[in-house]
Amino acid sequence: MFHQVDRSTFAQALSELGLDPKEYDGKRLSLAAMVELYELCENNVLDAIHDKKISAHYDFKKDTIWVDALDAAHYYYCRQNEKMLFPHAS
Repeated sequence: MFHQVDRSTFAQALSELGLDPKEYDGKRLSLAAMVELYELCENNVLDAIHDKKISAHYDFKKDTIWVDALDAAHYYYCRQNEKMLFPHAS
């Protein structure tokens, strides 16, 4: 997957839709929560983290991968957009 829209443009689009991208600042969600919320394949998300398409860090004490909330929304948007553009791609 490639990003059709960069992160700053995505944040601007959120603003234009009446949402405040600053609400995402400093917020994070667990990998499990992201997978559940956006109904994504965990392996695809892990690959995106590995490829640095999503900002994330591992919390050893809680044994949890935390994902940046804006990156999660941006990644989901790009995945959905890619599915609409290329419906027959695997």
